Amino acid sequence: MEVNPREGSVFARLGKSYMNLGDYPEAKKAYRRAIELGVEQVGVYHGLGVISEQEGKWEAARSYYHQALLKDASHADSYHRLGGVTEELDEGEQAAALYLEAIEQDPGHAAAHHSLARLYLEKGRREEGERLMQVFSRLKEYEQRLEECRRGAGSTARDPPATYELGPLQLELRRRRSGAQMFGKLLKQKPGF
Repeated sequence: MEVNPREGSVFARLGKSYMNLGDYPEAKKAYRRAIELGVEQVGVYHGLGVISEQEGKWEAARSYYHQALLKDASHADSYHRLGGVTEELDEGEQAAALYLEAIEQDPGHAAAHHSLARLYLEKGRREEGERLMQVFSRLKEYEQRLEECRRGAGSTARDPPATYELGPLQLELRRRRSGAQMFGKLLKQKPGF
């Protein structure tokens, strides 16, 4: 049987769709089929790591997150999830280092701030933990504002002020690339704005 070279990427996207639906068994099948067909993407390995976590298979999850990071060493969520798995395996110091790496890769990664803050508070590092919890609270507030701005820009896609609001918010979150994309999109829509 001849395999279409695009078939693997179809299974990778199918796996992601199943993940979004919360159907982990089907997502696992799709991701494994994608790998069999030669698709080795960060999202495929990350997804398999999440599924392994859900199944309580910590070593398998750790392996998948390591593979995801081999594909993209800047994938902040893989560092964060790997930190959680490492913490489950009672390796707190290494978990803290992984949470810090997630924050380094994405300073706006709210969950990594929360996980590290919680870990610090549990270890008696109160001042650092409280500071990180404050950062987490600000990030959650920004995420809510960002979602509101996206809904406003999405519902009025041609409305320059609604689109403009996304740019500064992205810059506040230190997501310069996303902010620049928002401003670029705006300038394409309304060059004189």
